[in-house]
Amino acid sequence: MDIYEIMQSVSDMLGININRPPIVYEDETNEYNNDTLKRSIKHQIIKDHNNFIYLLHTKELGKYRCESMILNDTKDVYNVFVRFIRDSYYDSPIKFNNWRRHEEHNDSFLLHYRKHPKYFYMGLYSDNRLDEFYRVYIRKKKEDMYNEYITEQVVF
Repeated sequence: MDIYEIMQSVSDMLGININRPPIVYEDETNEYNNDTLKRSIKHQIIKDHNNFIYLLHTKELGKYRCESMILNDTKDVYNVFVRFIRDSYYDSPIKFNNWRRHEEHNDSFLLHYRKHPKYFYMGLYSDNRLDEFYRVYIRKKKEDMYNEYITEQVVF
């Protein structure tokens, strides 16, 4: 499966619209304080030659920063879409916003992302106490307009 097909599959699970290249995805969120722009976050996925590139533009307190990452594999695509879920209009995972996401090795990630094929695998999270770990899966129930979660407690 190529990178664009992976993005299409993920966007279907999450109810996020993507476009045909060259600009596959673009979303900007602005935060205001008394009619003054406090922070602006813009996510983009573009195709440049044979590469899909993720760009994150942030403007805060008069400072501009741009980060970029080439999307090489499934894990890269999922990591980018986790950012979209947390930083965009998407209304979830509200209950996991205060949880800490832990980085996983590629082989561990691939094992768990295949476990529930119709769900988007958000990753390994720990609660505020940092003594309980959970694997979090989500999908948008388009017909019912709500988000459905699967959380699995992990025992090490």
